[in-house]
Amino acid sequence: PRREASSLLARQIHIPTPIVTAGSAAVLFALLVPQGGLDLPKVCALAGLIAVLTLFLVLYIRIDLPQFVNDDEAVFLAGFCIVLGVGIIELCQRFPLYSPYGVPIGAITILVALLLHIRLAFLIGTVLSLFCGALYGFSFDAVFVGFFSGMTAMISSRRARHRSDLVRAGFHVVWVTSLCLYGLGLFHGWSSVQILHRIAWGGINGVLCVIVSLALLPVLESFFSRVTPITLLEVGDFNKPLLRRLMLEA
Repeated sequence: PRREASSLLARQIHIPTPIVTAGSAAVLFALLVPQGGLDLPKVCALAGLIAVLTLFLVLYIRIDLPQFVNDDEAVFLAGFCIVLGVGIIELCQRFPLYSPYGVPIGAITILVALLLHIRLAFLIGTVLSLFCGALYGFSFDAVFVGFFSGMTAMISSRRARHRSDLVRAGFHVVWVTSLCLYGLGLFHGWSSVQILHRIAWGGINGVLCVIVSLALLPVLESFFSRVTPITLLEVGDFNKPLLRRLMLEA
């Protein structure tokens, strides 16, 4: 049975799953069309790729996470996170000097891991890292760094109980990304200056993962009526004046 929403806003977003799926695919198509132009073969190829990706995600959820199939809010949230991730990659790419190593894919995997499921976070993180590599000139390095930064953020935040745990996850993203970039630098023969420059972008990646996840988590919790362990612990904190007064009076 569908979980009752806790707020008026949450009750207004029960959109049927097929409509959410089709809408998410349409938004992805609209975001990615400018990359290839309006050339008909490229448009058809992009539409086909998005259709295959959408079908794969739907089948995966039905087989591995069937509890989400009839949860309209969960499907809506998963689609929103994919679109948001692609939008962030697109936004970063619009700045010519912005490095693909600074794209905060980990912010999306943190949100999905906390609000939905860690296996779904793994899948979405993988998809976004592939999108990142494709949008940055089919760069394997961008896919490599994006994948490991996203997985590090997901694993580090899976048991987050306090908002400070997300800061710790960002720290892990920084050192893992730096290690990946150092290895890539040795493999490609980058100079020390190039390696340090790219590692600095890895630091920006970790910082943005923390900022974006902390900013969006309470908004998405409220809008999609999800509850994370962070919120439960904050609500049950006996240092809050109201709970302390109730405890004393009881």
